Amino acid sequence: MIDAKTSKKTTYQSNGADVERIRTKMSEGCKCGATAKLNTANVIAFCTHVHSLSDEAVTHYLHTAYDTCDGGHESTTQALRTEWYFLGHRINVECLRGLLGMASRTFYKRCHGGLDMRKFPAPSGHSSPQSVIVDQFFCELYSSAAERLPEVAAPIHDVDDHIARNQHKRSASEDESEPLVFLNWTPHQQAMDVACLAVSGKHLPRRHLQHCRLSDLWWQFVAWHSSCEAIAGDFPCPSWSTFWRRWQARWQCVLGFREVAQHSQCQLCFRCSAFLHKGRGTPEEKRRCAEDWRAHLAGQYHDRLIYWHMRWFSRLRTKGILCIIIDSMDKAKLPFPQYEWRKPKCLDRLRRPRMVVTCAWAHGFCCDFYISHDELNPHGASAFCEILSRAIQHVMDICRRDNIQPPEHLVVQSDNTTSQAKNSEVGMFLATLVGRKLMLSALLNFLIVGHTHEDIDQLFSVLLALVVRRHRFQTPMELVTEIQIAMGKVFADRQEELTAHFLGEVYDFGTWLDAEGVHLHNAWVSREGVDAPHSFCYKMREDLTAEESQAVVRRLLPHAPQNEDVFCITKRWMHSEHAQAPVLVLPQARLQLLQSPGPVQRKFATEAMSDQRKDQLEDLATHLENMTEDWGSDFSYFRAAAALRDLAAERLPPPAVHHWLWQGPAQRNGPLSRTRNKYFNNMPEMAWSLLARFRRLAPG
Repeated sequence: MIDAKTSKKTTYQSNGADVERIRTKMSEGCKCGATAKLNTANVIAFCTHVHSLSDEAVTHYLHTAYDTCDGGHESTTQALRTEWYFLGHRINVECLRGLLGMASRTFYKRCHGGLDMRKFPAPSGHSSPQSVIVDQFFCELYSSAAERLPEVAAPIHDVDDHIARNQHKRSASEDESEPLVFLNWTPHQQAMDVACLAVSGKHLPRRHLQHCRLSDLWWQFVAWHSSCEAIAGDFPCPSWSTFWRRWQARWQCVLGFREVAQHSQCQLCFRCSAFLHKGRGTPEEKRRCAEDWRAHLAGQYHDRLIYWHMRWFSRLRTKGILCIIIDSMDKAKLPFPQYEWRKPKCLDRLRRPRMVVTCAWAHGFCCDFYISHDELNPHGASAFCEILSRAIQHVMDICRRDNIQPPEHLVVQSDNTTSQAKNSEVGMFLATLVGRKLMLSALLNFLIVGHTHEDIDQLFSVLLALVVRRHRFQTPMELVTEIQIAMGKVFADRQEELTAHFLGEVYDFGTWLDAEGVHLHNAWVSREGVDAPHSFCYKMREDLTAEESQAVVRRLLPHAPQNEDVFCITKRWMHSEHAQAPVLVLPQARLQLLQSPGPVQRKFATEAMSDQRKDQLEDLATHLENMTEDWGSDFSYFRAAAALRDLAAERLPPPAVHHWLWQGPAQRNGPLSRTRNKYFNNMPEMAWSLLARFRRLAPG
């Protein structure tokens, strides 16, 4: 890992390890009283050992000890620690650095991981082989583990030029002005683009890693190097100085660490990081822990690749797959009305209502935004099914208009929350779609908790830059209009339609599905150290493979098995190759118990709006009218007051009609054909496509 022993002692190291100097310091005493408690022989042995190490090893040792202290975080400004524990006793930093023979500036520079750059040659135009190895590690880390956060606005410099061209190509003068540059992933393009931009020295869009420190990345790098050696043979591991210099020179502006209070931390990432910093393991045990951490990060990246393949299939429009990802934006950013002036004190006690922006992105077809009230609209499973059904209806309308074959396989990617998608109601809705032959199969996938930020979060960052931070809206309908205008131009060249809607009343999917009398349970929440499944595949009995049919658990049911019975196959992770035994979730006889092809009752919020809250909204509307009654029509807040009174009166638009749910079942041409897709045998095979590159020919 690090060349610990120095080849030749310098005068500085000889003075630091001088026994007489150390004895003198011990006899002089100190303000903290530590020298009176310390054993002189132990102090001499420690200082002698430290100054026998190379400068790089000493820097790494002090940086790790300093960084391990509670409260340390790479992304924040670290306060100076003034007290340390040295050989079992509390000691202040002045006494410690005096015993080590270091100046205060040198001591803290090493604690923060800084190197003496006077010992390194000036950077040249060519990178050393060791630097290339470090860059390769950071490049893989950027592609696999780093995420775009939705609260970080997309770095759009020239918005008008971006909207006018929007060809997703970088120019020499505009490195980060294309926020959708990495949304066009294909199985042969994305990693190559990252590598090319990294090698060329251009700025990549900034991404964020889990809560960790630079020393965590060093241990991951050591484990990564060991795994590379197992494949390619022995080659020297780059030093900490090379690792640190490449981070400072190239990657610290591209890779950031999440703040402590910024999103939830993955449990396994937390345990590994805590062990590397606070665990009492040997270097070999910490290296193995880093290897496990790297394997975990590789697994979550594997899940992302599967989702990216499904997204790619959906964009082709020829594979029969419809991939939809659904997520909501942080509602803390969207109160209404938004003031264009400093809020007066009379409005401090009047809390503004908040809106929820939910996006359903049907890749290759459309992207639909839905604006709803946080206090009035339900936001559970029925709302999720409502938005999913509307997105499918939009896709069916596009297929009918463009005269293309509607997709037959549904893939739903969602956030890993039980309140919205990971529950029995959504599971039975997908099973019903398969049972009614509206879809040949349905797949519900979830990324690993703590690693769920995907392309839709990057889309929210674009929305934040183009709409939320550029416009002040008084009503939800004004936000709908701004989204339609700004985001519609962003999607103009993507061959995908964009719509924005104000979500009114929603249907009660739970009551509609209760007639089937089936409740799915026991696999939605992780507990007792056992993970819940992250992949749920719904298909009919006749579509099961021979192995899956043999693994079906036999149950005593009052009806005979039928080919149209719907089963669910669960897997621990999306990339797992071994699934659990298929479970019968919807017999055909139970499907016949549905009283209508679609839901008919309305769904209301779990908690009704209180009379006190209604009075507060009315009071806020009155204050806004009185404050702006003498303003012009374009500046007054009468529109906001009207929207607040509509909210207090609980007036919402009626729900949309889901025509596709009410149509008859589709005709099936026998069982689904099996493929060699080792993850989902009813999906297309994953294979590399042939590419052709044309060189620029010389004129004439």
